[in-house]
Amino acid sequence: MAADRIWEAPEFDLENIDSLTEDDLQYQNMKDAVIFAIHVSDSMLNTSESQPVSPLRIALDSAYKFMLQKVISSPNDMVGILLFGTEQTRPKSNNKNEQGMYLLMELDQMDAPRIHFLKDLLEDDTELSSIARPTGEPFYIAYLLSSVSNIFSTAPNYNSKRLFLVTDNDNPMPGNEKAKMAAITRGKDFSDLGIRIEPFFISTVEKLFDSSKFYENIIYPDPDNDEDDDLEDAVFRFEHLFDRIRSKQTPRRILFDVPLELGSGFRIGVNGYLRHKKQLVAKSCNVYTKGEVAVQVATETIRISADTTKVLTPEEIKLAFPFGHKDVMVPIVFTAEELKKLRTFRDPVIKILCFRPLSHLEPWQNTRPSYFLYPNETKYIGSIRTFAALHYKLIHYRKKQDGFDENTNEVIDYGYERGMAIVLFIPRRNSNPVLGALIPCEEIKLKNGMQKQPAGIYLIPLPFRDDIRDLPAEGMEHAPEVLIERMRDILNGLVIRYEPSKYSNPGLQRHYQVLQAMALEEEPPANIEDSTLPKYKIIKKRTGPLIATWKSELDKHVPVTSTHSQPEVRRLTNREMPLKT
Repeated sequence: MAADRIWEAPEFDLENIDSLTEDDLQYQNMKDAVIFAIHVSDSMLNTSESQPVSPLRIALDSAYKFMLQKVISSPNDMVGILLFGTEQTRPKSNNKNEQGMYLLMELDQMDAPRIHFLKDLLEDDTELSSIARPTGEPFYIAYLLSSVSNIFSTAPNYNSKRLFLVTDNDNPMPGNEKAKMAAITRGKDFSDLGIRIEPFFISTVEKLFDSSKFYENIIYPDPDNDEDDDLEDAVFRFEHLFDRIRSKQTPRRILFDVPLELGSGFRIGVNGYLRHKKQLVAKSCNVYTKGEVAVQVATETIRISADTTKVLTPEEIKLAFPFGHKDVMVPIVFTAEELKKLRTFRDPVIKILCFRPLSHLEPWQNTRPSYFLYPNETKYIGSIRTFAALHYKLIHYRKKQDGFDENTNEVIDYGYERGMAIVLFIPRRNSNPVLGALIPCEEIKLKNGMQKQPAGIYLIPLPFRDDIRDLPAEGMEHAPEVLIERMRDILNGLVIRYEPSKYSNPGLQRHYQVLQAMALEEEPPANIEDSTLPKYKIIKKRTGPLIATWKSELDKHVPVTSTHSQPEVRRLTNREMPLKT
């Protein structure tokens, strides 16, 4: 979200959340349709010594890489490319509103021929130049939005529809207020239809893109994304285009939308987000590869009677639980409605049970990923104000006792102690109820004024007693102080600045490269670059002598011939577990 905007709640309402059983299904079931609308103009085709590649080519190359990633992660998604401001028109039309637009790739699912077509086009300068010839005349953005809306009508069942608008012209219709008003109307229609415009405005050293000239009232902020509401954030240098497009690859979605109950009959609306998640191999579909080309498998499930081998209809299938001894087992039949009631503890809610000092929360109690909560005014008016009051109270839970400086005879103000709220957390109707802790977090800004962390409240699921892991073994031998000091010197020499984006999971990279090669009918690469391998030369240069010294000290205290028995691991009993009240 913008650094100067606080408590601006999204309004997106996630449908059918009650039928989901896993958090990942929120994203697996999300079908995304994306159209790249790339402006063709003299400035978008210009190259120079400092800019050897034109912005138009970078935009098409970014679309190509975007499709490569989509064909693996989300093969059911659709992607199309539309060039506007061109001399040629495709498909050909006599309608003046459709002139100057070239549909390079129709909106459709990714496959090998489509991706190879775009790759060949990028390698053929002559063909690309013949297609991307600018008209040199002002282009009506309202016509573009109207054509894009018609293209999106071919994907009626897609949850997410996004237009990636790439241009470096901040005022396409200077002085034409009628054209600007028409574009504003079409932009409002886009918002009503659920089509989001993702702007990619390109600036250069010579010309800074000013979105306030034309696009300010046309592009509506994304209601699902609180971190990018400022239109000025869409302005960047052309060499960063692919990084910005890659960040928009997956549409962000609310994980759950449930009421926060502060008391009997007192509720506000909040949305929950999962900010961090371990990246795993995602299986999106099955593929048959033994034919001439790889084909996606259409899965069909039928139920057959074990006694008669007859295909059963849905009316013949009953839901039952076995009851009794294994020799005398009686099936207890339930209707679908009765089974739904058995699995439902209560309606989804985050109910505050009590308040406690934050110091009562132990680090070992944080065993699961936390959720970020943000207010939502859609269902409950006043949610933002009440959420802000709760956030303030959790930060200023209670006043700390003042101290006294005997040297200056002054009272020392130690400020406020932070608090937490213990809640009952049920994100969905079929979810098991868990206890959680609401922890406030304040806004954090970088030195340049950009926001690093938004203000809000984190919900940390708390473990039950059965979830507690074993304690470390008792009676472990402690290293001598000299070994500890030597090891501290070694660790200080190995400290580096860790940036997660620089280290890719080699297993995942190999998996996706093989899948990509299969999808494009190419040979998979023989090797991959593993950035996680230790830099042995640097380690030896920094800490080689220190490691040798530590090894010699270790040999003095622990002879090589000595053996050690494994200490017994003992589980902490419930009676021994410390509790805070």
